[in-house]
Amino acid sequence: MLQSKIAVGSGGVWGKGAAKGTQTQATSCPSPRRLIFAAFGEEHGFVGAVFVLLLYFFILMRLIQNAQTAADLPGSLIIMA
Repeated sequence: MLQSKIAVGSGGVWGKGAAKGTQTQATSCPSPRRLIFAAFGEEHGFVGAVFVLLLYFFILMRLIQNAQTAADLPGSLIIMA
């Protein structure tokens, strides 16, 4: 977990570029496939990480809106599942 924090911090504001992360490409970060957000944060920086979080937020808000406007309770539950 410490190496993933270092990887995210070393990305800076704009990142190091795709497949150019020093922490995730080397053996420092034990499993970049398991810690995908850390690898993405290092390669795309703060701007890329915020973009991904905003994307998740908008998808969640859209699901909540669709669940509220569903015709019945089972429809709402299916949308939220």
